[in-house]
Amino acid sequence: MKVELLYFKGCPNISLARKNLNEAFGKIGIPAQWDEVDLNDPNTPKELKGYGSPTILVDGKDVTGIVAGRKSISCRTYYNAKGEISGAPDAEIIVKAILESVKKMQRQ
Repeated sequence: MKVELLYFKGCPNISLARKNLNEAFGKIGIPAQWDEVDLNDPNTPKELKGYGSPTILVDGKDVTGIVAGRKSISCRTYYNAKGEISGAPDAEIIVKAILESVKKMQRQ
């Protein structure tokens, strides 16, 4: 399983995304491990540059199910479980994506 946090420096929601990632891994009971990808780095693959910051991918798929849009560096917003706007996906959404990946790996 590959988990990635896409971001750009200066995004005010990176720490919330990291917190929610740590919380998600903790709920599942596996060590928290992910790669961080700077969207402004010239070596970042083009297909990732269509996401806003922060974005969390599990096995290359956005945890919220959206697909990359046009290439523009921007902040993203999400709706949390209470229907409020948040700067990062809730831990529960991340948990669901990670568990789906784990189940997929077990079937192979």
